[in-house]
Amino acid sequence: PFDDAIDALSLIAVRPDELQMVCLADYLSHKRPQSAIPGWKECSPPSAEEEICSALASSRHANSNVRAYIGRMLQQAHTCTGADPGILDALAALRGDADPDV
Repeated sequence: PFDDAIDALSLIAVRPDELQMVCLADYLSHKRPQSAIPGWKECSPPSAEEEICSALASSRHANSNVRAYIGRMLQQAHTCTGADPGILDALAALRGDADPDV
């Protein structure tokens, strides 16, 4: 099955084993990846650069739950994402976050 992240009436195909670099709670699972849903736009998966940008934005989010979430995801990040200098800086900042839950 394929999962789609739901964001502003857009569906973004993701594999079940992919890390989610944006803190979203809404996912839709279905067996047919090419089946259109009326009123919804289907988008390509994000590039590595887009994932890094999303992760960096989440690491600076005002909501501490989002920062905690992205910290957990970044600890599991792929080598290409995890080795990015901006990601390494973001992880260091998250380790020193004022909120103990982060």
